[in-house]
Amino acid sequence: MFLQVLFFLLFASPLLSYNCDYTPSDVGQQADVVTLDSAEQTISRQICSTVTLKCMSPQSNRLFMFWSVNDVIMFSNDKPVIPLDEFKYGAKIITDGNSNILGGELTIRSINETDDATYSCQVPAGTKFKLHLNVLVPPGTLALTLTIKSGTPDILREGNQITLTCFSEGGNPRPNLLWRRGDVLLDASLYKWEGSGGKFGRTFSTLQWTLRWDDHQTEFRCFDDKATISASKTLSVLCE
Repeated sequence: MFLQVLFFLLFASPLLSYNCDYTPSDVGQQADVVTLDSAEQTISRQICSTVTLKCMSPQSNRLFMFWSVNDVIMFSNDKPVIPLDEFKYGAKIITDGNSNILGGELTIRSINETDDATYSCQVPAGTKFKLHLNVLVPPGTLALTLTIKSGTPDILREGNQITLTCFSEGGNPRPNLLWRRGDVLLDASLYKWEGSGGKFGRTFSTLQWTLRWDDHQTEFRCFDDKATISASKTLSVLCE
């Protein structure tokens, strides 16, 4: 017997979100099964993938099995503990409540950022087994801005101090953003890296630069160390 329930964990909405397609036929055809058989463990899975959690508690042949998300009990075998009207219906979370299946299973379909949580299974007065699901998310495209300490960005002069800032939405792990000037990789001491908005927030890299005559028609490029995203700007500098 399957119960199909869609629920949302109470996390702040990420700046970058993904829409993952899935169909009911996806269930039962996924080979990714992870057994909860220790006090605590961590796994990492890509966004939009599917994973089945299988509880192997020594007492799992008992009638009742509790599944919790971030220590809040959500399911007792195939019945939700929290009233159904507090959830939105769908086919994201599926629990197998067949008492003949050892420990039962919980399948998380079409994984997204809100599924990054700690899942646990337990029988009454039995051992609790925990698993933290770390959701891997590719970073969003890079955007690059230029500001100038004095004057206007449209007229760059030798000796002007400028700030180049590139940023990417989302990403877990966060992208490691580097800089090149032409073909030269710039030393990390020349720019500042920072993140905001939590685990799936925005990543910044800021480069402060004093313009030289040979910066004319030179490309400044920001990119991640895996070379999957990049943004660049070619400067036009007036020489004094």
